[in-house]
Amino acid sequence: MVILLVAWRRGLMPALSLRKAVMRMVALSVVLAAVVSWQVTLEKFREPEPYRVRRELLLSSLAMVADHPWAGFGLDTWPVVYPAYARFDNGLVANHAHDDWAEVQQAGLASATERPILFCPELKRAHEYLEGRGASPGPIQDGGGTQFFEVRDLEGNVIEICKEP
Repeated sequence: MVILLVAWRRGLMPALSLRKAVMRMVALSVVLAAVVSWQVTLEKFREPEPYRVRRELLLSSLAMVADHPWAGFGLDTWPVVYPAYARFDNGLVANHAHDDWAEVQQAGLASATERPILFCPELKRAHEYLEGRGASPGPIQDGGGTQFFEVRDLEGNVIEICKEP
């Protein structure tokens, strides 16, 4: 609504268009409140601690990270793992952490990097195998106390293959 008022004030939106947009927003709010029920909507605004559920989900996610900081539980496993770490039960299904950072960290530090990292016990053999299949892996490099090479998937995304520590 503020954006509409600023646009109208700067002359970017005629008064008639502003009136129509505000009426649509009011009508949509009334319809949504009617669908959810006005009591539920009113209770949401009256709740003294509106972010309580998100805080509990965050604390549960941090407990997951503390148990498995490096390997994590894997991407998209939050809804499966969460029940074991749930700190409360409000009768609703929690399908995400509602905090992208917490959800990625729960997946493991390896998942939080900019590219997928795969670990392999025999790096040279994996490099030769991919080279023999026409995958064009990059050269084996030394870095950070381990060896690794990069290869691109069919869509051109970089995947890093590291020697298992």
